[in-house]
Amino acid sequence: MSERYGDNVLRRIAREARVPQPSYVLSTSPGKYQTVWKVESFTLSDAEALQRSMAATFGTDRAVVDAARLLRLPGFENRKYDPPHLVVAARLSSEIYRPEHFQVPTPDLSEPVMRRIRLERLLGMSRCAETPIAIPKGQAREGAKTQVGPCSSLAASTERECL
Repeated sequence: MSERYGDNVLRRIAREARVPQPSYVLSTSPGKYQTVWKVESFTLSDAEALQRSMAATFGTDRAVVDAARLLRLPGFENRKYDPPHLVVAARLSSEIYRPEHFQVPTPDLSEPVMRRIRLERLLGMSRCAETPIAIPKGQAREGAKTQVGPCSSLAASTERECL
């Protein structure tokens, strides 16, 4: 992905009337950003649904829409690249937004089992994917291979399985 891709996405977000200006934009590496909105009155499922919708609307990474996602911290170096990149944050707004400020369409998430299907699965590649599921803790899902380790960092109602 080119370094300009992130810049183009930021310009699209800035021009989009259906979403408010981000509270912060974090520069996490050359041409890559994380946008943050300070919000209130969102349920967890509403926030994640909005994140999914915004990822689809703006063409960003759809795998990073769970509320447990950690952001890079401003003032620290992202050492994933050589040379390391100092993460910086720009404050764009001090407003606190509510659901009505976001007008992008959100999917209906009332289904008891939801999947985030990734391109790798369509191509037959085995990759770890998040799968929110409605199964009591401790019960195995028939046919699923539950991965333990780096993929087990989500809430109790979520398991990760290898596809």
